[in-house]
Amino acid sequence: MEQLTLLSPFIAVAATIIAILASVIFFVKCSCLSDKIDELNERIDKRKADANLMDLRFRREIEALKTQLHSLSPQDNQAHRASEEKNADSNEAAYATVKSEFLPVTDKTKDAEHTLYASSYDSERNQFFAIESSPSQKTIYEITYFESNPQTGYFTIYKEAEHKVVECRDHLDAASEIEGRGKKIDWSTLNPGKLSKKENNWEVVTPLTVKFV
Repeated sequence: MEQLTLLSPFIAVAATIIAILASVIFFVKCSCLSDKIDELNERIDKRKADANLMDLRFRREIEALKTQLHSLSPQDNQAHRASEEKNADSNEAAYATVKSEFLPVTDKTKDAEHTLYASSYDSERNQFFAIESSPSQKTIYEITYFESNPQTGYFTIYKEAEHKVVECRDHLDAASEIEGRGKKIDWSTLNPGKLSKKENNWEVVTPLTVKFV
């Protein structure tokens, strides 16, 4: 008992020290957590500010484009539309020229003309994947032949498929020789190809040549 009595003050001091240490550790942990929370809040605020800045930049760019659009005079708009219409007319005229000039004169003047519409060409089987009597979404080529010589045909690119072959020139593989890297067909220099009909299949004898400008 006397020994316990003598140790009591030391035990009390040790308990006090332990309590103080626990308080210090708790304070330190709370302080660290508080610092982390403050840091996260700063990051969030910074990202919000960046997002607001980006939104402001986009709005300014949009307003600038709108201003440029409205600044165009009626004369400028009319000239732009006239230029587009002229280009469309030129392409249409060139396409008509291609269809007429490459055909034999005797065929054009004396024979009934027949037109078919073909998809891409299968070089392994030497035939078009599909041939139809009217154009469809698969149409790439336009085939022309005459009653006097139904075993021989000529083919060119179907005019409504221009955007398709510009986007993916693979459609023209095996039946065409391609030049240029432009975004539209130069109809004035297009040279149609020649076909031969064998066992009800149209085979390419001479590939067409097309130039992109």
